Amino acid sequence: MIMTPEELRELEVKIASDILNNIQFSLVYQLISLEAHTRAKKFVSEATEEELAEVKKKMDEAEAASIKAEAEAAAEAKTEDKTAP
Repeated sequence: MIMTPEELRELEVKIASDILNNIQFSLVYQLISLEAHTRAKKFVSEATEEELAEVKKKMDEAEAASIKAEAEAAAEAKTEDKTAP
């Protein structure tokens, strides 16, 4: 039986869905993590010094904002605890 290109695409989708439904979440995480590291390594190896400096600056700013937000949330939680009946 010869399959049409559309039938092949449909079969690919079904096979991919079956794989996703039967794969352990930890393996999915490992695969995604590996891909993220691969892409990051590629970016770093291909980026200019200026691009790397800009990305580092943005990452540092995002990290600082996250720390500030966590501290504010913790302070607010403490305030709520003190005012709770």
